[in-house]
Amino acid sequence: MPALGAWRLRKRLRDTVLYLIGELGKSRILERPAGRERREVGGKLRPVRWVDHPDAEIEVSLALVGWRGRLRLLAGMIRDNKPWRLVPELSTALAAGSAAAAFGIFYGSIWALADALSPLRQMFISLLAMGSMVVWLILYNRLWERRSASKEKTILYNASTVASLLCGVAAAYLVLFAVSFVGAFTVIEPDYLGQSLGHPAGIVEYLKLAWLSSSLGTFAGALGSSLESEDAVYRAAYSRRERQRRQHARQRREQEEREHHEE
Repeated sequence: MPALGAWRLRKRLRDTVLYLIGELGKSRILERPAGRERREVGGKLRPVRWVDHPDAEIEVSLALVGWRGRLRLLAGMIRDNKPWRLVPELSTALAAGSAAAAFGIFYGSIWALADALSPLRQMFISLLAMGSMVVWLILYNRLWERRSASKEKTILYNASTVASLLCGVAAAYLVLFAVSFVGAFTVIEPDYLGQSLGHPAGIVEYLKLAWLSSSLGTFAGALGSSLESEDAVYRAAYSRRERQRRQHARQRREQEEREHHEE
């Protein structure tokens, strides 16, 4: 399924199955090897091509080729991982993040700092916070794929891990932002906020405060994620099939290490 991409899966699956059935039937009727005159399957703009003899036991296969094919496969892997599940699974990290975001709402020095920061610097802080949480999750939970026999597969697996976690952390960041904004707007009177800042406070000032508070909460959430079990992070970051693949790979590495120590 990941090879079908990230959207229009039903249509792509149906079209692919019908196309293959038709080609198999045509090849049997005409009694010719499959795949010789079918290079333009799906049109020139689509990264799907017939590949002759991709494996010793396969005469011809329908494959994704080129950088567009790799991007389509990567997008399908990310969608299959369902990264939005990171939000409910990492409850401890979100609790730590919410606590840190609340700290930003209740302290006047954070109000002044949020008001003084430019949108560009706020964006940089946001990206730094989300990147820090992604790196922490990968390193602490050993999610980085080691070099395997296929360099391309290793790069693809690691890219899907980073992108899936980044999507999940971004979703958690939006949750923190919404909570921070509602909390700030509920607790802080506009007149009092304006008096502290030295100028009238409107919706923009509340958005800036929620923005900075969310970034602080994300930094704290990265540390809070270390309290989650490794299985919880795996459930949040990977599909069932990917979890099984990584579990088998980890068991194989542990077996190899034990055999090496015994020698």
